Amino acid sequence: MILNPDWVDSLSMLQQQFASARPFRHVEIDQFFTAAFCQKMLDAFPGFEDEYARNETGQVGRKAVRSDVRNLGQVYQQLDDELRSEMFLKAIETVTGISGLKYDPAYVGGGTHDNRSGQGLSPHVDFNFHPLDGRHRRLNLIVYLNDEWDADWGGCLELHENPWSLHQNQITQVLPSLNHAILFETNEHSWHGFQTIRQPTDGPTLARRSFALYLYTDTRPEDETAIEHSTVYVPLHLPKSLQSDHADPLVRQEVTGILENGLGMLKFLYDREKQFAARIDQLKGLQRLPLIGQALQVGRQEGFDEDGWMGPVLRFEVKPVERINRVSLKLTIPSQVGEGQQLTLTVGNKSFERRCEPNESFEWTIQTALKKDKICPISLSAERQFIPAEHGLGEDRRMLAVLIRQIDLTA
Repeated sequence: MILNPDWVDSLSMLQQQFASARPFRHVEIDQFFTAAFCQKMLDAFPGFEDEYARNETGQVGRKAVRSDVRNLGQVYQQLDDELRSEMFLKAIETVTGISGLKYDPAYVGGGTHDNRSGQGLSPHVDFNFHPLDGRHRRLNLIVYLNDEWDADWGGCLELHENPWSLHQNQITQVLPSLNHAILFETNEHSWHGFQTIRQPTDGPTLARRSFALYLYTDTRPEDETAIEHSTVYVPLHLPKSLQSDHADPLVRQEVTGILENGLGMLKFLYDREKQFAARIDQLKGLQRLPLIGQALQVGRQEGFDEDGWMGPVLRFEVKPVERINRVSLKLTIPSQVGEGQQLTLTVGNKSFERRCEPNESFEWTIQTALKKDKICPISLSAERQFIPAEHGLGEDRRMLAVLIRQIDLTA
């Protein structure tokens, strides 16, 4: 047995706690795993390796992440099997009220986290769309794996009401104790982070260990959906030494003023970036697919750029003006994808797959029926992508998968 049956049998109570929690919806679950399985996870937890500790700038930091969960041995394979199960996902749906939850087999940003002394995490909201399949990020589940932890060491998870304000920011703190879990929603105000870990002079060597799983949905309520963004940080906060009653009030006042000025400028730049992103999104909506035949494109597409490249997933809808009997795509697979490309074309509720070689140009035709005047969703997904800048092709940082030359829907 992996999950502790005590919380699995108490979903209604957890649902109430989740819905009423502040500063945003969350619930803490003690003894998330059975004691025996939690100990197995701790025993099999991977060691800290520089290879897995590179930060956003490529430098080795104080945090190691292993997203290749199934490569961590039998214990983590058993865990992965449990987390992808329908039973587990339905339990989380019951607690949160969010239906249609999808497990992430790539564990993007998730898996095992090993934070060492000197590592902190500024308050932030997470990226809101999965970088590979475009799904909406909805929930974070974190289970802590630390035999002992003292709040004085830093490292406690902090949920922030408003980190842009030094005076109106209520903080809920969570101790990262062994087998203690927190499940919280991710949206545009789910600010969270943790204070820098400080190694005690006479204490144990600190390693703040945890396991993280992020859950997604295909859709999201419109009033909760924002323009796509990466993780947004608020890096300025008042040091603990100046929050103390013993701190010099004049120094605290001066530093507070400097920080408030900095936060104000950051907030201005962040809001302006959102405006630019919204405008770019509008301009992208003016682009049209290279569509010919007896069907009209309905609305805007997702995952396609004006130069003909699609990312990991292309989605669009068509409305046939006549009955359609076949769909034909003219595609080119870039040489940079390496081992070849696996494509999945979904037309309505039917899916078709094709394996392609690098640097291959071809026409892919499928026989399928689309009714006249009935709107039909179509998607094309690709298993592999490449970033041009990483192959010496300029400064283009897009994730590209397939070049689309033509889409033909004919009777």
